[in-house]
Amino acid sequence: MSNVEVKLWKQKRKMASGKLVHYWQLVWKDTSGKKQTKTLGKCSEITATEAKAARRDHELKINTGEARRDRGERLRLDEFRIYYQQRRTRYTEKASRLHKTHQKISPGTAVEHDMTARYLIQHFGPEKLLDTITAVDADDFLTALAAGKLEAARIQTSREYELTENALRKHCRHAKAIFGWARAMGLIIANPFGDFAAPSLPGPPKAQISREDFRTLIAPATQPWRAFLALCRLAGLRREEARTLPWSGQATDKFGQEHWVGVDFEAEHTRISLVSAKTGHHRVVPVDKELEAILTATFDAAPAGSNRVAHPITRNNLTRKAQELITAAGLKSWPKFYNALRASRENEWKEGGFAEATYAAWMGHGIGISRTNYVCPTEAEFARATGKAA
Repeated sequence: MSNVEVKLWKQKRKMASGKLVHYWQLVWKDTSGKKQTKTLGKCSEITATEAKAARRDHELKINTGEARRDRGERLRLDEFRIYYQQRRTRYTEKASRLHKTHQKISPGTAVEHDMTARYLIQHFGPEKLLDTITAVDADDFLTALAAGKLEAARIQTSREYELTENALRKHCRHAKAIFGWARAMGLIIANPFGDFAAPSLPGPPKAQISREDFRTLIAPATQPWRAFLALCRLAGLRREEARTLPWSGQATDKFGQEHWVGVDFEAEHTRISLVSAKTGHHRVVPVDKELEAILTATFDAAPAGSNRVAHPITRNNLTRKAQELITAAGLKSWPKFYNALRASRENEWKEGGFAEATYAAWMGHGIGISRTNYVCPTEAEFARATGKAA
């Protein structure tokens, strides 16, 4: 099918007061050959350059499937839930990656957004038209969610959810993102959640796992588990990043760029290169002497044909297995164990005097996430501040 051509017209309309108003309008033909239009706004408020840019943008969206060519029927909530999941978990065209609102979301984020959609459907009903939901409706929805009136949607899922205050705020942010995407797609005129702000409440500082406790923890572990946990604690990798890291390979980031990934023992300073399964970003992480020794021993003991550092560890029961190792080592459990491993490494880099932007980049998240979720005052810093450091 040939590309659709979108034209830009300058129209005029006589108001009830008798005043003549000029406005910009986009015009194209649908699959049946019928003319479809979209009004951009008044010529006095939108320049010709801006209108031409909007024309090019809308033409791109139609031809990449990100905007509807045919006007069609208005979407109901149950129809939109399916439409949203299909669109947000894939790219229809490489150019769509350049549009912030249209970027692909991870499978984990898609699951969380789908839970929010379930709540919306239970509250409004499956036949509620998407474009009829107002800011007042949004307020009523959040009130009902906070009051625990939408538990049925949660019970229908295979996963267990607990609606804490932070969970409520998270669903508010998800709803804002979902309707923001719908607005960018032209499915609705305004985002009913657009004026809601729901930042996460600050939690307690992350538990810190000292190097001494970590060495005690991995002492009884098998070689793959020693390497897996060392990648989390000594390199700050997320558990899935550590589990899937190859010794050497290729991976494509979210921008379509290909990178070498693995453990580079031959570099002047040993390093790890990876593309995060969570964010799709490429990053390079330094390897210190203790981690290098563990990785070298793991490489020497690796079975023939294995190209994964943590082979044969699977994603199943990672927390339960870690708890078994903690018990075997005679240690006390840490809350959110794998997050604590990463936080401990980031705090070490902070104490080492590295720039904030540097260790945040090594961790694979932004400075804001680093400040709110990972770095915190440590006992070593308290000791130094009080003059009692050894």
